[in-house]
Order: sequence, then C-alpha cells, then structure tokens
Amino acid sequence: MKSCKVLMFLFVVLQITVAQAQIRPIPRPTPPIPFPTPEPSPNGICKRTCSDGMGQITYTIKLNEGSPEVCPARPQQVYSCAPFACDAKGVTCRVDCNDNRDCSSGFYCDQNSRKCLTVSYFCANGLGLNGTDKSYRACEPYICSMGSCLGMCQNENDCWPGYHCNSEYRCIHY
Repeated sequence: MKSCKVLMFLFVVLQITVAQAQIRPIPRPTPPIPFPTPEPSPNGICKRTCSDGMGQITYTIKLNEGSPEVCPARPQQVYSCAPFACDAKGVTCRVDCNDNRDCSSGFYCDQNSRKCLTVSYFCANGLGLNGTDKSYRACEPYICSMGSCLGMCQNENDCWPGYHCNSEYRCIHY
C-alpha cells in the first residue's frame, strides 16, 4: 500500500512538471540589430593607391544618415593595371609608356605607339629566345624549337653543346 502511494505521488509530480513545462512560453531569440551596409558617397574618393601593378580605390562612406563620412580601411575597388604598370607616384595606373619599366610583367613598351604590348618570343640561333621587348633568354641546357625552349630531349640534337640526352630525357652536362 505504501509503494502504491509513492508511485501515485511520483505520477502526480510528473504530471504537474510536464504540465508546467507545456505552459511556460518558449523564449524567442531576439532578432539581430541590422548593421547598415556602407555605400560609397557621391562625394568621391578618399584614397587611391597603386603598387605591383594593382590599383585600389577607397570611397568615403556614411554608416547612416546624418553621420560624418569616413574613409574605410579596405578599398572597395581593386583592379589590375595590365598591360601598364603603376605611375611613379604610386597613385594610379599609367596610360602610356616611355620604356619597359612603364609596363606590367610580360609586356614591353612599343616606342612608336607608346602602348604596352604582349611580349612574344622567337628562336634565336637555336639556343635561346629573342623577345619582342629586345630581351634574350637562353634555353640551356635544351635548344629552342618553334618559338619556345624544349623541356625534355629525344636525342643529343635537342641539347646544347656540351650536354647529352640521358635515359630520363634530360640534357645532362658531360
């Protein structure tokens, strides 16, 4: 009889606990406070930089109506200057060239048009490449064929003088 009363008591306590749990309102999460997305202001540019052939522009922004304009730490616009390099002041990209230093890597200055053009190569004497930028690049230990340096050899003829073609198709110095 005593065990029945204990069981009945536990059953009633369990029912009350379940009922209270169902009655309690579930707390709702508070919505996040919206953070305004900064927009470039019509007043313009607050910072302009250029280095390693990459230009960056940072516009002044207002975080919300009535706030003062600020210059953010990160630029909003990043762009390549290719085929030109950055100007001497490091502010923006060049728009013409006087010599190859005014062009991005892989380009050369055409003196007639003052434009930076893509460097192309052709075989010179079978041992290296002449570039349209007046550069020369030796292909050693391989020879030049069809406008580029070979990367492996089939026989001795594919190697520079003083080299031979081994069983791994590599030109090795004698």
